[in-house]
Amino acid sequence: MLPGPSQSNMINWERLLFDQRAEELKEKIHHVGRESYFVNDNAALDDTRQEAVQELARRMVDPPGTLRVLMHLLAFGALKPLAGAEVINRHQLELTADVMGHSLVYWVQACLKAGLMDRGARIFAMTSIALEGVEVASRIRSNTRLIWCESPGSITMEVQDVPAIVEAAHRRDVLVTLDNTWAAGVLFDAFGHGADFSVQAVTKYIGGHSDLLLGSVTVRNETLYQRLGPILSHLGMVVSPDDCSLALRGLQTLHVRLKPIEESALRVASWFAGQPDVETVLHPALPSCPGHITWRRDFTGSSGLFSVVFRPPLTRHDLHARMDRLKLFRMGYSWGGVSRLVVTPDLTEAPNAWVYGERLVRFYIGLEDADDLISDVEQAFRR
Repeated sequence: MLPGPSQSNMINWERLLFDQRAEELKEKIHHVGRESYFVNDNAALDDTRQEAVQELARRMVDPPGTLRVLMHLLAFGALKPLAGAEVINRHQLELTADVMGHSLVYWVQACLKAGLMDRGARIFAMTSIALEGVEVASRIRSNTRLIWCESPGSITMEVQDVPAIVEAAHRRDVLVTLDNTWAAGVLFDAFGHGADFSVQAVTKYIGGHSDLLLGSVTVRNETLYQRLGPILSHLGMVVSPDDCSLALRGLQTLHVRLKPIEESALRVASWFAGQPDVETVLHPALPSCPGHITWRRDFTGSSGLFSVVFRPPLTRHDLHARMDRLKLFRMGYSWGGVSRLVVTPDLTEAPNAWVYGERLVRFYIGLEDADDLISDVEQAFRR
């Protein structure tokens, strides 16, 4: 029996399920064409379209009524409104190593072109695997405005000590943003552990069916909302009511999807841990994963994404040959849906991955039978 997480802050799942009001709203949304879109706080828009996004925003908040949510097109797009609202303030952005890579480069270039960030701004990546508060404090400079975390990291799966990071940051009046996508926004309480912003790729677990591109930024208080909200509209980062209806649909089944995904992923990950060709399994719920103790303390469960590091002399070429023999797994990056996925990540997207060489393979487990997936991996990775 695997050790479980703390049960002290279990989520009230019923808050996330559809009620009659949402069912009625869904019927209204069905008749709204894709030509429409939503701009935050724009009262001139049609009431039904306005209501669609607002209903999703309300359901993204737990407990209801205490926070503010902004919906936008992509989760990493949060960098642009944060810069525009002078949260980053054209100065310095601290990022944990797992969010470095092509996505960051893309948005930094966008911020530069939009004049939202000075070319002299410094961007630091915190590359240590175990991030303690004191280590974060030593990296904060006089012009640091924001620390951006992703926990667990979506490639190397380190679980960061978010409360320690927050404590060190707030002591210097620095804000903290957490990408909370791995936990689906419900397996880790971002605001209960002190974060100022929580972002999610709604595309993944909340959308749940790999047919949606959507993101969210949830802010701790009204002051931050007033700084951030208008910028989102000014940048034109708007969403359609149809997209929000897909996210509302996903919320209806989030609980019943996450439970079997968690159980199947733990079974497959535990099977990998017992294989002679495997060096280590990076799943936060397993003791072999950096930050496992922190996961047990802070999380209420686990999800379906994990990585496997194979032993040498297996090379990336060898792993690709074995992946080609998989019959059930599909190859792809974007996870959180109902289908299993496998990929050898671009190591430039996660500097911490270099410690494992090119022997890291990331798996996502969906709603398939775990025994079928294990049999598929066994036949494909057999020497």
